[in-house]
Amino acid sequence: MTSSQFAGNTQVNERLARHLAAHAVAALRAQFRVELVTLNGTTETQSGVRCDWKQARAAYNDDRRLLIWGFALAYIGGLIDEGGTDDFSGAHRLEVKSDMDLSEKLRETAVELGLAPSIQETNPFAHSGYKLASRLIRRDRTVIDSLSALLIERTIINESALLAWFGENAPAYPLGDLEKSSTF
Repeated sequence: MTSSQFAGNTQVNERLARHLAAHAVAALRAQFRVELVTLNGTTETQSGVRCDWKQARAAYNDDRRLLIWGFALAYIGGLIDEGGTDDFSGAHRLEVKSDMDLSEKLRETAVELGLAPSIQETNPFAHSGYKLASRLIRRDRTVIDSLSALLIERTIINESALLAWFGENAPAYPLGDLEKSSTF
């Protein structure tokens, strides 16, 4: 799909922007570094959220929490997509594939770090991440929607602009408290 076709399909554009905004908000809540969020991919840059969750490992000093929050990052885009009735764009399908790839990488990392004996036994991390993603959406729906609108307007948001926007528009709360919550 070309940029002009993409820009003309507002419904597809909004859906992908919401997907990407959910990932960005989850990453920022988890204190993962987000270098860039871009809605319109080009030949040089694919649309998406450029985030390296593994960079946070040393700061976390808690591999279990890092994996759970990583799974929340992987699952939040799919959860925000639920209930949509329109088809995914090609760019959106690539994002969903990227989410699945991240989930697989997280499972492999759990085994590498000795937190699970096999990939088949990583479901408790995935389940906890899924629950956290659901809680994040419930708590931050307006923040996600607001970032989505900004992303549609700008199409690219760099790290410094994203951090400034987040500081001004997202109420602070510790993600650990949300992780302990008993509500979905």
